[in-house]
Amino acid sequence: MSKVFTSICICLLLTTSLEAAPTKIRIWNFWDSRWLQPAFTKFEKKTNTKIISERLTWSGGFQKIITALAANQAPDIIELGSTWIAPLSASGALQKIQADDIKNKFYIWQLGQYKNKTYAIPWLISSLALFYNKSLFKKAHIKRPPFTWQKLVQDSQKINALSPSIYGYAIQNGQYTLWQRFLPYLYSNKGQILSLNPPRSHVNDLSFKQALQFYKQMYAVSLYDGNLAIRRAFQANRIGFMIEEPGQIQALEQDSPSLHFGVAPIPVPKQGWQSHSLIGGEMLSLTKNTKHPKLALALIRFLTKEQQTKLITKHITSLYPADKQAVQNQLAQNPHTKEAVFLREIAFAKSPPPHPYWSNIETELHKLLEKTIYENQLDKNIARAHSQIQTLVTKTKATQPQTPVKQTISPVWLWFGFLFIIAVLLFCFLVLFYFFKSRSLSDVQKRLLTNKYKYHGNTILFLLPLLILFLTFHLFPILYSFYLSFTHFNAVGNTTPLWVGLDNYQTLLHDSSFLYSVARAALFTIGTVPITMVIALFTAVLLHHTHKFSSLYQAAYFMPVMTSVIVIAVVFSELYAEHGLVNNLFTFFNLTPIRWLQNKYTALPSIMIMNIWSSFGFYTLILLASLRNIPVSFYEASLLEGASKKRQFFTITLPLLKPTLLVISLLNVLLAFQVFGEILIMTQGGPLEATQTVVFYIYKLAFYQQRMGHAAAAAYFVFILLIVVSLLQTIAKRRKTEN
Repeated sequence: MSKVFTSICICLLLTTSLEAAPTKIRIWNFWDSRWLQPAFTKFEKKTNTKIISERLTWSGGFQKIITALAANQAPDIIELGSTWIAPLSASGALQKIQADDIKNKFYIWQLGQYKNKTYAIPWLISSLALFYNKSLFKKAHIKRPPFTWQKLVQDSQKINALSPSIYGYAIQNGQYTLWQRFLPYLYSNKGQILSLNPPRSHVNDLSFKQALQFYKQMYAVSLYDGNLAIRRAFQANRIGFMIEEPGQIQALEQDSPSLHFGVAPIPVPKQGWQSHSLIGGEMLSLTKNTKHPKLALALIRFLTKEQQTKLITKHITSLYPADKQAVQNQLAQNPHTKEAVFLREIAFAKSPPPHPYWSNIETELHKLLEKTIYENQLDKNIARAHSQIQTLVTKTKATQPQTPVKQTISPVWLWFGFLFIIAVLLFCFLVLFYFFKSRSLSDVQKRLLTNKYKYHGNTILFLLPLLILFLTFHLFPILYSFYLSFTHFNAVGNTTPLWVGLDNYQTLLHDSSFLYSVARAALFTIGTVPITMVIALFTAVLLHHTHKFSSLYQAAYFMPVMTSVIVIAVVFSELYAEHGLVNNLFTFFNLTPIRWLQNKYTALPSIMIMNIWSSFGFYTLILLASLRNIPVSFYEASLLEGASKKRQFFTITLPLLKPTLLVISLLNVLLAFQVFGEILIMTQGGPLEATQTVVFYIYKLAFYQQRMGHAAAAAYFVFILLIVVSLLQTIAKRRKTEN
């Protein structure tokens, strides 16, 4: 009887513990978890939940979200930028939210909707305003900030005339900041980019053209550079006007206490018109992987309340609560501060319309603005951008349909794909086998290539773990990505790939951006590989004959190889800045400074120089190791014959280094053609796509435009191209060696 009683008690205890177990809610956001912990703790006590918060980085957060959604490993709640909602909603990555009862309480509510369905609740917002330098105002005899375009042009010209190192205005050239700083002028001119009902591009409207003409006029008196360079120039009293976010108020006051500046609304075309700033922000959404939608939605509602939102805004001064009442309360408390300008502008600010192809539209808008700045073909560029955007906005399908499409893939196509890969690999093997099986090889090498070995059963057993890893993480992704190259596929949605045959490959051959990106990658390779090889060979020979401090020199040359590409790119960006070391040297020698990364003719060569400097040390050490393997007796014998150092180099050193030179030249070509990190950090493909290499092009296709099939086709195009180049290089080297 006692055993029965004990069993019942244990069952009751287990049942109670299971019922009391808190429900876990995972949330990804971009803020320090310590800031939101009080809100999380309060919600956990009310609802018996356990909130697991993970912080995302601004540089890689979006890619992590995309990857998690594609792998069906996304959290319950994610924080998204307002322009990300429509594309992810259209692909089926987000769940619908029932929250119409609070929609009138928030700004930018429409940005969380797609096809009249709500997918996100606004959390944080931000806008833009005009910053002006009071010290330069005094020097240029300007009394008050401008309120019209004409007055802004006149004041900027006055400030620009003060000194060659002083600029009237500043234009940020970032991938996002360029179009973001332009839109307030477009909106203030009663213009827009596109309309959704009916879908139509407005790029060819008169209001849009007028805004572009004004921007072109402002460029003549502007510093055109990155965000960091412009903010530093403003702190140094070298810029009269710039458009910035509210967070720069506190940053400027802390970093430059002696700086006298003010904030004003965005100037308008005509006196009496309403100024319209750009508004955007952060939103909270439920992902398709949410297991507890009601509880997760309750957490979103809780976090978007004024009290919880202030936990972030008190630390991040560039953001305000999306709650309308919270903004009004903050304005009432600080009606005469610089922040009040932003708070008043929010009520009239506008935002880009939510469209599933916004990333593509954004790219076209960026291109149009760059062409407006650099070129004098405004009408032609407007017509091209209008045509491209009109094509995007009139598409009936955003990405893939949200219901799976029945596949009717012909087995012939699948067999063709697999046989094609096998044929390519077999061809490569046969070519390499033929050229390596030559008379120049030793008997041992020939036996290694031709002999048949009988493996013991244990050998296969020991190799099995590696084979499984190879098949799972190498061969299968290769075959599956090849299959994807014949499909239309959005990885973040709930759809299966839609077979389209050779459509992606045909599109690539007619895509000028892709062909230009391949050409730029080839130009980058041609411009870096020979120079890198020559410098590496010269340095290796020099170190080979240097005995004092040899190890120190080797470590110094190899140091850039061990340094992160990001660090090197940031350092060189500073060197190439308008008032960086390079331009300071130009000024010292009475040469005209150059905007190295903002000029379409110098941007790519500038990155080439950085790549050569950062990579030649690696090849130097490989060549140095080969040099030390050359028998000294060869040189001693040549000295007895009266050979000079020069003759020794060309008759002994260089011929014996040819196998090593072949290997490192192949490696250098492959790495140079796939350059990516430097482009991403320094120029993001600009200006005018002058530095957009093929790998960066594939990256944008896959992760920003979600055209996975198209990106896979481009990747295989590059794969085949590199194989052909490598084989031709090997054949040429082999024939030269035999001759």
